[in-house]
Amino acid sequence: MYLVRFGTRHSASSLHRLLLLCLSVALCVSTSAIADNPQIAKTNQRVGKQSPKARFREPDGFLGLKFGVPLTRQLQACDHRVYGEQSTPPVFCYAKLSTGALGYAELENPPQIGLAYSAVVLLLDSSVEDICLSFRSEDFPQMLKLLSMRFGKPKVTESTISEGKAGDMYEGKVHKWFGPSVSITLSEYGDKPDESKLVLATNRYLRALQE
Repeated sequence: MYLVRFGTRHSASSLHRLLLLCLSVALCVSTSAIADNPQIAKTNQRVGKQSPKARFREPDGFLGLKFGVPLTRQLQACDHRVYGEQSTPPVFCYAKLSTGALGYAELENPPQIGLAYSAVVLLLDSSVEDICLSFRSEDFPQMLKLLSMRFGKPKVTESTISEGKAGDMYEGKVHKWFGPSVSITLSEYGDKPDESKLVLATNRYLRALQE
């Protein structure tokens, strides 16, 4: 597997797949958060379990970025040096910014959270509304532990059987947290069995995707 760690640049195709997957996950989450009827894409079997004692400590952002605030007011653009120029210490920055009603940007040198990951941010009128992380599926238990410590236990846990691009089947878990303003979805498998996904999105962004 090609693993992206802090400070390294991602391949264009890898980040393109990550962006497309984040959008598809966000569309799936929007139905769950707004209609309170969780649905999972790419599945043909589901067993859901809801925790009556779950308490979601809703975040106002993630990775140091605040929801509802323009990205360019929170983070600087990446300064990619040309060959031969003196290098500078890596800093948290954004690259390949796409503006418009629904925009996005890639995040480079993001904060360390205890495991390797790549990330993109999705924007609504230039403001941060959705943060999507991709990481190794073997780090899924660690990510679940980190999220549970910070946000409380998941409100909903679902077992899914998904079909890969090659037709192979694999079973995984999807954990969800819902609040009045923010929804979080942690999927054991993304677009391939060795990759997991984490999406934190505002409900206003999820509603905008449905309009």
